[in-house]
Amino acid sequence: MTLRSLRARTLSTTVNIAEYASMNNGVLAALDKGVTDLIIVDDSWLAIQQSMG
Repeated sequence: MTLRSLRARTLSTTVNIAEYASMNNGVLAALDKGVTDLIIVDDSWLAIQQSMG
């Protein structure tokens, strides 16, 4: 997935799912650009916990 391939989608979803998807897309975009160190700051405890497994 490249940064250019990310696009907004209109879906019926929750805020938690949207925050998780946004965080995932950001991480994928960073990896696509070759980023090796990344700090994620978010106010959603649930999204952070989901991303950690």
